[in-house]
Amino acid sequence: MYKYISTVPLLLAISACASLSGNMQESTHQINIDKIDSRSTKIGMVSLQPEETGLWVRGEVARKIPMRGPIFGHVHIDVFGENATKLVSLIANHQRPNRQALNARFSKQIPVEPDRVKRVEITHHPDRHCQS
Repeated sequence: MYKYISTVPLLLAISACASLSGNMQESTHQINIDKIDSRSTKIGMVSLQPEETGLWVRGEVARKIPMRGPIFGHVHIDVFGENATKLVSLIANHQRPNRQALNARFSKQIPVEPDRVKRVEITHHPDRHCQS
C-alpha cells in the first residue's frame, strides 16, 4: 500500500516533464530522413542538429553482415526544401573510431537554414568518390 502511494508524486512529476517537452516538440518543424543503403552496408542511426551556422548531420554506417575490417565507401547527403527542390548536395566520408569497431561514423555541417529543410536523403555508396 505505501509502495503505491510513494510512486504517485513521481508519476505526477514525470507527466509534468512530458507535457513540457511535448510543447517544445510542437514548436519545431518536422524534417524527414530517408536512408538508402548500399548492397553491403546499411545506414544506422542518423541525427540532425540545427545550429546558427546551419544543420549538423551525424550518423553511423555498418556492414549488413557484421564483421571487423574497413567499411569502404562514402555517404551522399542531399537536402531538399519545399516542392522537393534540392538545396544542397554534399559528400561525407565515414571513419571507424577504432580498429575493432563494427560501425563507422560520419558527420557533416550543411550550410543551409534549418527552417527551409523538409527532407534529408542519405545514400551510402560502396566505392570511392571520383571527383570530376
